Amino acid sequence: MNLKCTILLLPIFLTIQIFGQTCPAPSAIIEFEGNNVRSKLSHGGSLWWDKRNGRFAVPKQSLRAHDVHAFHVAGIWVGGKDPGGNPKFAGATYGQSSGLVDFWAGPLNTLTGRTDPSICANWDRFFRVEKADVDLHTFYVQKSRLGTLNYTADLIPPSIKQWPANGNPYFESENGFGLPDNNYSFTDFYDENQNGIYEPLDGDYPAIYFSECRNYVVPAKMIYWVFNDFGGYHQETNGDPIQAEFHALAFAFNTGTDLDYSQFYRYKMINRATEDLEGARIGLWTDPELGCYNDDFFGCDTSRSLMYIYNEDAIDGLNGTFCPGGINTFGEEIPMVGIDFLGVKTKNRLESIKPMEVFGFYDSNSFYYPAPQNTSGYYNLLNGLLSNGQAMLTPFGDTTTFAFPSPPDCNDPTCWSMCKNDPGTEDPKTIMSTGKFDLSIGKEIELFFANIFAPKQSHPCPNLEDIRKADDFVQAVFDNCFRGVTSSIPNLDIKYSTLVYPNPISIANGNLVVKGLSKGDKLRIVDLQGQVHMDRIVTDFGDQHLNLPENISPGMYFLQVNIKGLQTRTTKIIVTD
Repeated sequence: MNLKCTILLLPIFLTIQIFGQTCPAPSAIIEFEGNNVRSKLSHGGSLWWDKRNGRFAVPKQSLRAHDVHAFHVAGIWVGGKDPGGNPKFAGATYGQSSGLVDFWAGPLNTLTGRTDPSICANWDRFFRVEKADVDLHTFYVQKSRLGTLNYTADLIPPSIKQWPANGNPYFESENGFGLPDNNYSFTDFYDENQNGIYEPLDGDYPAIYFSECRNYVVPAKMIYWVFNDFGGYHQETNGDPIQAEFHALAFAFNTGTDLDYSQFYRYKMINRATEDLEGARIGLWTDPELGCYNDDFFGCDTSRSLMYIYNEDAIDGLNGTFCPGGINTFGEEIPMVGIDFLGVKTKNRLESIKPMEVFGFYDSNSFYYPAPQNTSGYYNLLNGLLSNGQAMLTPFGDTTTFAFPSPPDCNDPTCWSMCKNDPGTEDPKTIMSTGKFDLSIGKEIELFFANIFAPKQSHPCPNLEDIRKADDFVQAVFDNCFRGVTSSIPNLDIKYSTLVYPNPISIANGNLVVKGLSKGDKLRIVDLQGQVHMDRIVTDFGDQHLNLPENISPGMYFLQVNIKGLQTRTTKIIVTD
């Protein structure tokens, strides 16, 4: 073999040595629709597209063909340095459309930090659970404890049995493959007996746990997936792999409040390498397209860790409301849409990491704000520089890591917004990223973010009052660990339900109206622990007006109605503050 052949085969040999066999690019896509937002999630590091078109509609329309989308695509970026100062990077932009990716499906081996094509193929899927499934499951558990139901595994809702929680005894039979050994980083759940093992028949169920508040939350819908950056060479950015494992969770609430216009995301990153990652950041790259793609502006609110997009003029479209390619537009009903980095968490509560320390941008057609051409370009953008390594400057010559931090309607000479200082970009992309952190071997870090929505705004150059108000509400709910947030779902069993209203009912109101009862029927209000809070016999005909007991607390209860000793109807009721 001559020297030329040896050199040509060297990259192939190194690929086999480092990765074993290269995994296939992830292909799974799922629709996420838990409230007034409808989006699509693609496995790996990308969000909000179907690998061709943007898929993030807010507010969603009754027909999908009428949806107007706010983003074309978004992607996770992660970068840092090894102890020798060499940069490592993984990111997602448009690579999934061609199969050239930095991320692959599935976890990494906790001992070797590696994966293989079969593992990647198995985990190229999403796990979805709805609150209705959890409520039905807990209802059955309660009936089992009361001795009125023999609750067995075959009655457990499939999504409860499929959930990838530690020790799940049904996971392999339901999904066709097993959970990895010695990996305790999988998704959280309500643990009835606190033994760390997911046991649905003992009362365990999927839930998000906020340890700082000791609060479990069950949103209207949750979608969970696992991916890594070590299934092959990074073909999208050419960055050296981090050897990281990512656990992503998307969730949404259906509450009848402004919270219904937000989707929430949690990305947990685990260092599976044999060396520390230093000076790292996690970022979110976006291609913002608020309706039509050619008339969008954006900015940031540094105090709120918020980026937002708005329209350049008063009508969304290229020529009136028309947009090339048949893309739907907002017309004159143009909202503002944003992304808030709600918080960064580690297991060390004393560690404080800024949610947003960078908000930058680039444009493929711009000389002054060039698109990244290599790994260094991506890494520079993640760290608040231009892709060419130069510092980002304000119009006044000051160095900054925040582009367009002033409100669009600000007329002060010192303001910097796209309304006041249009850079002349044609199709810009944005990147927002966290403060720096070190990720030692085996360490975990979590980034939470949410979409923010403010309906029709006065354009051009709208003020930020509405989107700030919406953002403050979402941030406050997050900071309070979603305490008291309850999603509305249909009654557990419509066939045997009793008409109850208002439901949810507030303690302040306290008067519950029950229809469909007859004289002699018996009714009870029972909590999840089986404690009876009300027990009475109906003594007359017509609507029954029940005053909630004085000692009742916010939460979920069951109204049980026994009809003449022959049949029991059960209806879920929600009591709020």
